[in-house]
Amino acid sequence: MKGQSFYIMFVVLTFICQHLKIYLIQSFDVGMAFPAFSDYQDAFASPLTPATFATYIVPAWIPPPATLLRIARTIYPYWKERRTERGGHRIIPTLNVCYPHIPHKVC
Repeated sequence: MKGQSFYIMFVVLTFICQHLKIYLIQSFDVGMAFPAFSDYQDAFASPLTPATFATYIVPAWIPPPATLLRIARTIYPYWKERRTERGGHRIIPTLNVCYPHIPHKVC
């Protein structure tokens, strides 16, 4: 597995979690279990959409859905462990972007 595949899986799993399991952090506070891989599996049934990526462009090197599913199944236990260690918080921090040319944005 290439480093790109490992990193993209972390990003995609985080993206899916952010949209499907928006209350994950709060569920840790009340003792709920971390979602099983089956909760994420459907997201890999079809090709990733451009909205999954910050550039809104699916990179050409992204493998087909069957390969993505295999990679995700392999990486999920490690990703889950890391998220659990962080109390459900993201592993890869979000990037705060400054837009000085837009007056209502504060940097």
